[in-house]
Amino acid sequence: RDAGSICFPCEKVPHSHMELRNASAIFRVVSTDCWQVLSTRFKDAYVEAGEEIAPVQNKAVVPSLCFVTQGKAQLDTGYATRHLQSGDVFGEASLLGLPELCGGQGRLLAISNCIIQTLRTSDFVEVLRHFPEDQQAIFRFSQSIDSDAKQMCRLLKGSAVFCDCGFAFVALVCQHLTWSLMAPGDLLFQRGEKCLADESPMFLIISGSVDVEVAEDAVLRSTEAGEVLGASGAIGSVEYRATGVRACCTGGLVATVRIPGAALEVAF
Repeated sequence: RDAGSICFPCEKVPHSHMELRNASAIFRVVSTDCWQVLSTRFKDAYVEAGEEIAPVQNKAVVPSLCFVTQGKAQLDTGYATRHLQSGDVFGEASLLGLPELCGGQGRLLAISNCIIQTLRTSDFVEVLRHFPEDQQAIFRFSQSIDSDAKQMCRLLKGSAVFCDCGFAFVALVCQHLTWSLMAPGDLLFQRGEKCLADESPMFLIISGSVDVEVAEDAVLRSTEAGEVLGASGAIGSVEYRATGVRACCTGGLVATVRIPGAALEVAF
């Protein structure tokens, strides 16, 4: 096996297709027929504690979505540490051909012995070719996203939350960004959710539309690309979220960027 790669193909791991589908917004928006084929393309692997979780072929890392079936993993970006456990996914954006943002780059290590299920981007693309409507919807969505790092900084700097901050400060915050994709109806955060300074995240809307809710089924307003939501909770100026944010039920996928509250403390 390649050093530092996923290894030891294991016996077929019992899993719920519904659990896998719920783990990614991308899987929830494709048709049921498309998902049924995609679910057969996942590969199971056992990764020992301390090993790097990185699907490798011919000594090159293969773009893939990784689903943690069992165990715990840790991503060290050099700026922060992200913890993953059973039910979490990593590399979702790779299915759309998007590069990982700075907060998602680094070595993903198994902290305990893990069972990982992976779907290679090439398999995802190949399956989509057989489902033209799903393929077109995913293509339109991915084309609507400008993933350029400088553009991310410009969007953040142009928002009401960061407009008075210096470019150097915003650039430091951008080192902690990670993708967060939403299917129609998904909650970004919930009204009444407890906020913790330096822990609760805020979000930058990149593509698609979300509703700001003051109560269940009571929409205050809709917002689109370029707005930062949840800043009050991230900086600790409120104890609970006064509103909730949900992806518009009548739209398609929504791309947001997650900004952890701790990024502000580090930048300061």
